[in-house]
Amino acid sequence: MDMPIDANDQILVQQIQADEGWSATPYQDTLGHWTIGYGTKMSDITVAELVQCWQAENCAKGIRRDQGEIFMRHDLLRVLRWLDAYDWWHNLSDKQARAIANMAYNLGQTKFRQFRKMLYALARGNYFSARKEALDSRWAKQVGSRATRIADAIWFE
Repeated sequence: MDMPIDANDQILVQQIQADEGWSATPYQDTLGHWTIGYGTKMSDITVAELVQCWQAENCAKGIRRDQGEIFMRHDLLRVLRWLDAYDWWHNLSDKQARAIANMAYNLGQTKFRQFRKMLYALARGNYFSARKEALDSRWAKQVGSRATRIADAIWFE
């Protein structure tokens, strides 16, 4: 079965860009991770990718938006690949898949997997409970309206 969405899904890309915001220069996120572009953890960028960006532009200016988008799409492709391992992933509508992918992009694989009750609800097709579990979390408190929008998209088809 095909994935509901892919890393070229423009709606998802635009949602992540809006939710993550933009920074041409490195900054520490709320958890202390060095981050750049559209929320890309710098530890996830290969040396070759960084060298390519720095050679293309004066490093003092940071990266360009198109470079940040390349990093973001690589991150998104990685997220979609590990989401693809979940059987329930293939049963989601495009809207639900975008919501889950956005949440997973924001959290990263390790933190996303800690949403055990939500994942269990998704596996059972209980989208109301999945919504409830997503909202009943520290993550929801940290990201506010982003969490509400994502949780609503999981439940409301």
